[in-house]
Amino acid sequence: ELDGPECDVAFSKGSWLAVVLRELLLNAGEAAGADGKVSFSWKPEAGGFVFEIANGGASFPTDIPLDPPQPFHSPKSRHDGIGLSIAYRICKDASFGLDLRNGRGAGASATVRIPPGELLNGKE
Repeated sequence: ELDGPECDVAFSKGSWLAVVLRELLLNAGEAAGADGKVSFSWKPEAGGFVFEIANGGASFPTDIPLDPPQPFHSPKSRHDGIGLSIAYRICKDASFGLDLRNGRGAGASATVRIPPGELLNGKE
């Protein structure tokens, strides 16, 4: 459930959405670095909902497959490289859209699109 001036909405697969957003935020935070910035925004769109997470630090490495993200591809020695693939698989199974893009010059973004049928708006 989200609370704020933009909306008051609940999602039928909210627990899965929370996992996806957590994975994407962790990746963005790590890529941004200690002095970098991460932005997180959400808005209603076309009867559904859109979340966007972006960082101003590192882009997705070019040697990591993003469409779809493949597990166990990570340039970081202490990571297993499954975060993006988990987010992708959840989005696919939940009928959410996921778009991963590199920024111009630096940074990267992830957009999660929730279709209209997933919004509860207080109604079961």
